[in-house]
Amino acid sequence: MFLVFGYLFSDFLTQIFGCFPPAKFWNPDLAGHCFNFKAADLAYSFFNIISDFLIMLLPLPMIWKLQLKWKGKVGISLVFLSGA
Repeated sequence: MFLVFGYLFSDFLTQIFGCFPPAKFWNPDLAGHCFNFKAADLAYSFFNIISDFLIMLLPLPMIWKLQLKWKGKVGISLVFLSGA
């Protein structure tokens, strides 16, 4: 949870302070320069996908330790992996 909050907070800071002066973000005609927001959004999207994948895999070791038949474990794993 702290990892997700960390990169979301850094994305927030990038959006706020990505331009110098910060007013250039809303008014592109001002003198100054801005960070490459497309590259930043791509990087944050990558981290979001990776964290979602890791969170999705978290319950699997516990499921496979249950005293169920193999088909039951696969079924429960598929329910969790589907996001239900």
